[in-house]
Amino acid sequence: MKSYVTRYGAFVFGAGILMGSLAAAADRQKAQPAPKSLPNSRAEIYKKIGEVELPIHIFEPANHRPGDRRPA
Repeated sequence: MKSYVTRYGAFVFGAGILMGSLAAAADRQKAQPAPKSLPNSRAEIYKKIGEVELPIHIFEPANHRPGDRRPA
């Protein structure tokens, strides 16, 4: 019984160390700002909340016509 408790404790300790180091490494990466425009797309304002505008980028095929019916 004592051997099982020791192994279990070592496993939990090791898992905690691993998860903590992964979380610390993830915090070090800086987020990159979103681009203002993307190639082959058009941007429209999806929603406005107060003074903040949320853009949406719409990607369409090169030969797209407004009446085309295609699956989403």
